[in-house]
Amino acid sequence: YMDMRVDKYLNAARLHRDYGKERSQEQLVAGVRSDLALEVPVTVESYSHTNGYIQGFVYYYRYYAYVALVMIIIGVGSIMMAFNQPDLRLRNRCAPIPLRSMKLQLAAGHTVFALSCWVLLVLLSLVLYGRNLFSSGLIWLYSLNTLAFTVVSASIAFLVGGSAKSHSGLSGAMNVVVLGMSFISGVFVPQEILSKPVLAFARFLPAYWYVKANDAIGALSQLTGKALRSIYSDILIQV
Repeated sequence: YMDMRVDKYLNAARLHRDYGKERSQEQLVAGVRSDLALEVPVTVESYSHTNGYIQGFVYYYRYYAYVALVMIIIGVGSIMMAFNQPDLRLRNRCAPIPLRSMKLQLAAGHTVFALSCWVLLVLLSLVLYGRNLFSSGLIWLYSLNTLAFTVVSASIAFLVGGSAKSHSGLSGAMNVVVLGMSFISGVFVPQEILSKPVLAFARFLPAYWYVKANDAIGALSQLTGKALRSIYSDILIQV
């Protein structure tokens, strides 16, 4: 940014040197400073329901997709790796507990962990934006959308954790899955500036539909049946 400021100054000075009437360095500097001191009023036209203003909690819940996915993959993946160790797995198979019951208990534990992450992050949003969230009346839609993506994140974590053979492998897989999904689905880069081929591919990823629902919730001016049906559709696609 500093380089851009310096280049802007030097480019203005070059124009004054080549085309201006200044003869001394003091006159040239005065002319450049006079040009750079000018301000041009700009009017940005907005056709959205939000009049161009986006509440902070919209960004918070957009980044929820990244944070929740990282937390749940690390937690569930580490547990899966521990249970998949050869000695522990063989010892568990010798236990007088049916394998199906053991898997159900493990899945229940993953569910509790994922829901704990969801509750923690939703409570944090209430601490940061509680008044604005409740005044908007959209907290229940955000909670429903994040809950759906939490279920998706737990499923992805179960798959990644069951495939990883080491902690470095888990970390590498997590970075590829989480960062890749976040960049092309609209978490880090808004969907409206992503190219059509990227969005066409991103439609196969749950984070795309999460962000789409999140942006639609943030743009709501009134709770109409048509708008809610679109949001519910995006949430169901995630699941």
